[in-house]
Amino acid sequence: MAISEDRNRLYVGSSAKPGITLWQIARCLRDYRKSRLGTDLGLLCTSPNINKWAKHKPVRSADTERGENTYKADDGWCGLDVSNALVASNADLSGIAAKYDGSDNGWRHAAPRGCAFGELFRRLDFDGYNHKATPFVGKMTIPAKWAKSDGNFQMNVVFAEPTDDGLSYRDFPSLQDYYLGIALVGSGGTKRCTSDKTIGESGMSVQVDASYLSPGAYMAYPFISNTKLTMITANGTSAMIYTLPNNSGAAIEILSAGISVRAVATKDIIRSRIAYTFTVTNNLSAPCTLTNNVVRLRYDNKAYGDTLVANEVSESLGEITVAGNSEHTSSGSFSVNDATLLESPKIWVWLNGGEYIMETIPMQDTSIL
Repeated sequence: MAISEDRNRLYVGSSAKPGITLWQIARCLRDYRKSRLGTDLGLLCTSPNINKWAKHKPVRSADTERGENTYKADDGWCGLDVSNALVASNADLSGIAAKYDGSDNGWRHAAPRGCAFGELFRRLDFDGYNHKATPFVGKMTIPAKWAKSDGNFQMNVVFAEPTDDGLSYRDFPSLQDYYLGIALVGSGGTKRCTSDKTIGESGMSVQVDASYLSPGAYMAYPFISNTKLTMITANGTSAMIYTLPNNSGAAIEILSAGISVRAVATKDIIRSRIAYTFTVTNNLSAPCTLTNNVVRLRYDNKAYGDTLVANEVSESLGEITVAGNSEHTSSGSFSVNDATLLESPKIWVWLNGGEYIMETIPMQDTSIL
């Protein structure tokens, strides 16, 4: 028996000759078309039902019999036509969004074209065919939000490792020399860069320098390029750039800062007190915990780090945790015994070991006058 019970796999049985019948191929492909001569090998080898991601399928090769590497095809693209997946040949990715349809993104099966092209129809190209094979590349992952203040962010794509019946990036001689890249399309134009390593060197992630991105909303698209690109590589540079199949655009928002701090303070000259309130806003989806937090009352001509002098006050605050996309507000007050300090005070809020610093001049509390 050369077809599996679920009719999704074809293989040469040890006792079957000629190994795989045309009828078995037709059943596996769910393609029952016939020519005037009946079930036709040419029709089956060019069937629109062939799963292009199967490792073993009809390909464009001059081999008269299927060999160990026939599945790679004469051009090395393993029976895949990437001509419609070409985005650019000059590093200009401004048109990349139009190339993404959310599915195959221009990648097609390059079916053999027959003897006229020197490409034979070989029945045994179907030996090992898996009708349920999945794409050799997984979905791109990026953060939904990223703050410029947090430096680089990372884009990742999972590429399949070799299996008996599914394609892997290792099956493509040329693909291993390509670089994984990301294009970010926003109101200010298109930015793009690639990994420093080729896919064959396990370059399956891209470090994106957020300093090149203006705050705002972007759509991100993955791609592969035969040339390494940076954010400042000029358009016009020779680079063959293709979409990645099995992917679509992903939204990402670039923020000025992941954490922002606002502080206000008022002074009560009647009670000789200074009150403060500060609000920590977490603009990202993940929770954030701030430690080593301090608030100081100082004379207004002093910096936070200057040595404390008489009458100035420094108080340690507890750990502060702010849920994703949320705010946390803290309040407190100081008693002031020095008239000069009450006249010219400054409040310093120093959070997470000095990563976030805010200063504010207390204003007169008019509500008590």
